[in-house]
Amino acid sequence: MLTNLHQYLESVLRQKGYSNATHPGIAVSVTHNGKSLVHYGVGYANMESKQKIDGNTGFDLASCSKHFTAAAILMLHCQGEVDIEASAKTYIPELVHDSVKIHHLIHHTAGLVDYLQFDDMYNKDDVIRAIADKPLEFEPNTKHEYSNSAYVMLGVIIERVSGKSYRDFMIEEVFAPLGMTNTDVIDAKTSRVLGGGTDNAWIKNRAIGYKRQGKKTSGNKMNFIVDLCDMDVNGDGGIVTCLVDFEKWDSELWNKLAKLGVDEETFDKYFYYAGYSDEGYHGYGFGVVDVCVGDESDIIDAEWTEDEQDLPNCVVHDGSWSGTSTQFMRHLKHKVTVTVLSNIVENDDVDAVCRQVMNKVLQEIK
Repeated sequence: MLTNLHQYLESVLRQKGYSNATHPGIAVSVTHNGKSLVHYGVGYANMESKQKIDGNTGFDLASCSKHFTAAAILMLHCQGEVDIEASAKTYIPELVHDSVKIHHLIHHTAGLVDYLQFDDMYNKDDVIRAIADKPLEFEPNTKHEYSNSAYVMLGVIIERVSGKSYRDFMIEEVFAPLGMTNTDVIDAKTSRVLGGGTDNAWIKNRAIGYKRQGKKTSGNKMNFIVDLCDMDVNGDGGIVTCLVDFEKWDSELWNKLAKLGVDEETFDKYFYYAGYSDEGYHGYGFGVVDVCVGDESDIIDAEWTEDEQDLPNCVVHDGSWSGTSTQFMRHLKHKVTVTVLSNIVENDDVDAVCRQVMNKVLQEIK
């Protein structure tokens, strides 16, 4: 069973133009019942040095960082340091809206304006100044709208409550206990810009981000240029990790964060049963994953075929930012996780490969 998964990945990626390591690439991992089945990488992590992508290559997770932030808030809640039901203003007095609760931030139901619409957003203080007194887009919990601003505010809460930077908290309280030794956070000390910052000992394993430039050349080749961002904003993104470490995180997440001090009842309350607003079911459970269903009844028993647009019984989150495209998908019933990471921005192959590989694995284990 699944004996030819490596060859299957090689074939899939060859069909999509990743047959050799002459340009930025893609990395894929598959786990089943907590066991790693395959790490597969192709392409260059760094086109200048010709460093190849493998299971230890670090990728910027972009918005796939959000479930780490949500987990950190849940940890602090279980420690009695943060009340998820309290107003966010309790921890960030600069916010003028008492009605915005922390659970609204987590579930994208707060109504905060999007900070990315403003210029000169270089750090979290800039974000707070930009959004704190702006009118809400809607009253909290009346609808669901994906919000990077909300997760930056959660990152600020982590810092203010713990007395540590977001990076230090995640390293000391999350990554280290799980043995995630090749995982870090982009901040002022670890700039996205190669050689920037003051703490770049880990940079040697990190994939440099790229974007496509122009049209394909003769020989069906594409030109790429470096695509990096120097913003010191995290919480909504900014975690850099590799396939090997992400599998450790995935195992802990589906063990309901027990090693990180979260009790099962609390995890279930905020993870599985939180995807609702006044509009009804929106599927964003605890900000950790998007549930890919049109109706919550599909989660339990619906079958999944290759041609379906939605993937019942699966949860997924993706990320896209300067020089990076990421996605992970988990089939809850069959306990399969597929993770796809690429150092090419807006890489549609990431979603396609993730779905195609999940389908292949499910066909073989059912």
